[in-house]
Amino acid sequence: MTVSQLLVILAVVPLMSAQQQFTYENYGAENWPLEFPTCGGDLQSPIDVSGAVPADLGPFQFNNYRQPAQATISNNGHTAEVTLNTRTIPTVEGGGLPGLYVFDQLHFHWGSSPNWGSEHTLFGSRFPMEMHMVHYNSKFKSFKEAVASGEPTAVAVLGFFFQATYNWNPYWDNLARALAFVEEPNTEHQVNPPTSLFQWMPPDLSSFYRYYGSLTTPTCDQVVVWTLFETPIPIGLQQLAQWNRLRTTTGSVLTDNFRPMQARNGRQILYNQQWRLTRIKEWAGLIGHVGHDVIGFPSFQSKEVLQVLHSRSRFRIRAAGFRVEASFIFPKKSTEVQAARTLVRHRDGAESGRDEGVSTQIG
Repeated sequence: MTVSQLLVILAVVPLMSAQQQFTYENYGAENWPLEFPTCGGDLQSPIDVSGAVPADLGPFQFNNYRQPAQATISNNGHTAEVTLNTRTIPTVEGGGLPGLYVFDQLHFHWGSSPNWGSEHTLFGSRFPMEMHMVHYNSKFKSFKEAVASGEPTAVAVLGFFFQATYNWNPYWDNLARALAFVEEPNTEHQVNPPTSLFQWMPPDLSSFYRYYGSLTTPTCDQVVVWTLFETPIPIGLQQLAQWNRLRTTTGSVLTDNFRPMQARNGRQILYNQQWRLTRIKEWAGLIGHVGHDVIGFPSFQSKEVLQVLHSRSRFRIRAAGFRVEASFIFPKKSTEVQAARTLVRHRDGAESGRDEGVSTQIG
């Protein structure tokens, strides 16, 4: 072995081992900048998503996302990661992305309680888990090459929030069960049956936030175009608990693997949502049915309603002193609306809501 070869090995090994040795325990994430200077940059992630600017970024085009593929889940000591073994590699474009992006892997960040776990927060509120679908720009040969480029749009991450429910989500059954086989670090297991990425995504992908930031783990390279979808993915509490059965390389429970909130530093956040103004009379019946018996739901007269907006999956009503939001679905060839979730935001910032499952006719 020559001296030059030895120097190359000595240069590469510390970097590889450092990336594998970072920890979330004992305020570890707060000390990352000491070991990884890039983690102290001005464009770091995650951040709190608030104060977004409305924008028309257009729809996404997901290629091969519906194609079933053999997935493998692994425990690398700091997250559960899923890769696909397929010739038809999923790619994504549109939605304001500056190019075509190739799927590399997806992974999760979760908490020891259903009250926290996500990396990003939405208006200051955390979710129990967050999934990152990681992609790299197709002009690069690999994810590593994309990160090494240092380009601010080299990587695109699609982020999804989870919402804990009492009901088992069948679309997540195969993955939740596979976690039992990777409880120990440095283990992997095939997820059966083969799964498409669309199976693990929420039905409404029209509402999302966009900003530029970084990887949320060392070396925290500032090369990411972030997309955070507003509609959360429902998952059963029992399913969610499976993630907390994983172990780290030190033998402790793998949990609370989310990085502390980073400074926004003046970055602009864009919000894509196709809202349409509608006539108040058409929504009076729906709003009345949704609000029936919901604790904290304000009562009001039609004359107090200032504005009603709706999108494909939600409505917003603004009245004196409060704003009401609700999710709903339009069954095909019907004007019936089935309300699924109501969220009331009062003027003082308090929130209340619950799952409804009611329906009414409009129009």
